[in-house]
Amino acid sequence: MAMLRNIYGSLGILTGIDRIFLDTAPLIYFLDNDENYAEKMRQIFYDALTSGAKIITSAVTVTEYLTY
Repeated sequence: MAMLRNIYGSLGILTGIDRIFLDTAPLIYFLDNDENYAEKMRQIFYDALTSGAKIITSAVTVTEYLTY
């Protein structure tokens, strides 16, 4: 995983991206600490924070999570 992070970070994939839309499923994976996806989402959040990109979602996503 560390090697992938180094490659991913060195490619500058989030360069020039200022907003990332987050749908319900990835958010639930992260908040519920899903064993298959939580670490991947953690990396996306880290990359967004270090690149300065803002993560946005919709009111529908918030509603879906609150009723989940």
